[in-house]
Amino acid sequence: MKRPLFVIFATIALDAIGIGLIFPILPRLLEDVTHASNIAPYIGGMIALYAGMQFLFAPMLGALSDRLGRRPVLLISLTGAAINYVVMAFAPQLWMLLVGRAIAGLTSANVAVAMAYITDISPEDTRARRFGLFNAMFAIGFIIDPVLGGLLGDYGRRADKQRIAEWFHTHNTDVFNDEYYEINSTRLAPSYNIAPESIQPIVRFDRDTGERVLALMKWGLVPYWSKTPKASFSSINARSDKLESSGAWREPWKHRRCLIPANFFFEWEPLTKEEEKRKLSKPWAVSLADDGLFAFGGIWDRWKGLDEKKSEIVVESFSIITTDPNEVLEPFHNRCPLIIEPKDYERWLAPAEPSHLPIDLVRAYPAEEMKAWRVAKLQGNGPHLLEPLTDSSESARSFIAEQ
Repeated sequence: MKRPLFVIFATIALDAIGIGLIFPILPRLLEDVTHASNIAPYIGGMIALYAGMQFLFAPMLGALSDRLGRRPVLLISLTGAAINYVVMAFAPQLWMLLVGRAIAGLTSANVAVAMAYITDISPEDTRARRFGLFNAMFAIGFIIDPVLGGLLGDYGRRADKQRIAEWFHTHNTDVFNDEYYEINSTRLAPSYNIAPESIQPIVRFDRDTGERVLALMKWGLVPYWSKTPKASFSSINARSDKLESSGAWREPWKHRRCLIPANFFFEWEPLTKEEEKRKLSKPWAVSLADDGLFAFGGIWDRWKGLDEKKSEIVVESFSIITTDPNEVLEPFHNRCPLIIEPKDYERWLAPAEPSHLPIDLVRAYPAEEMKAWRVAKLQGNGPHLLEPLTDSSESARSFIAEQ
């Protein structure tokens, strides 16, 4: 393929990916930023903003390309798109998300430029075929973007609110009154592909009542000392060997431990260079041998500050502790989420003096009580994510089966 055509087709594919990449995570992202119970107006506004910027700037970019040339304008627009993704990745406030989406709409208004470029360099007998490829690139982008946006899940939970409350013997608190449950029913419903930054149920100790209580928190710990309600580093997992030394984990480890309900989790096997070139994905599903409900050991924190409207807000968030893998995970991964046994729930959650923290519970879970199996590339959210691969000799690996 000629280099100019490659630039055109790559631009169009990236434009299409940019249109829908954010959609799978946009609702949860807006919930975190706006703290609003109804985010539909915000989603509609961001879509309208994106389309409006395309409408306004498509003629301008076309005219600019007539003067400067097609290729420079396409390359400038790709640079703008990259800036947009950086802005949105670190945006702690709504106005920054809007700026990022506006930049995305502006830079994707280059479709007219790309079409003109094809007309400029294509002989009449190949023009129709190249325009067909042009449309195919758009279709490929639309296929890829929701998949990429949805590949953020790390664990899953079949249990709903009632099952969690029964299993962990939690106290009935106002967090689950009828009105609150109606508003947050999707957060409490079973999910097979739980994404970082989403709001999930956890179990913690209530110092006032001395009871275990259920609470809804964001997955991705925001330290109390953070300047913004969004951590500036990856905080969905906390390494066990850093609990006592890290400034982000030390205080939560001492005073704010929690349990995170789950039925299974996913880990990804490292790829060979050849597999990386082929862009393969080798996820494994891991659960208890009996497929039962269990609890990750975690830590949580509470952040207080002001939003963009100068209103005081509180963000409660958690991180899952990871430790060394056992014999089940070791063949395909070098870390494992910490799993707390039911007999240790009370000790894990209870307040303790610094000299008596439950560090001995931070250990690999017994391998004979776990199983793992290969699954297909994670797409969507449903029971199909747990179906074992049937076309591979390595589609299942269970420690029990090896005994």
